Amino acid sequence: MSPKELLYIEDALSQLKFMKEKCDAAKTEVTDANLKKLIDKVSKKNQKMFDTIYALVVTTAKGGV
Repeated sequence: MSPKELLYIEDALSQLKFMKEKCDAAKTEVTDANLKKLIDKVSKKNQKMFDTIYALVVTTAKGGV
């Protein structure tokens, strides 16, 4: 991967991490159960996307893809 591509990936990972952290913080502040569920769902999706992208980067770095 080129340095520019790595910067794009790093930015995407940072944004996903930031969104998960914001969701986790918001989840502790809301009282509505349905809203909590929705925020938790979004948080988990952000974590899953982060994990997927990170795994692809690691695999690529090891010469797998």
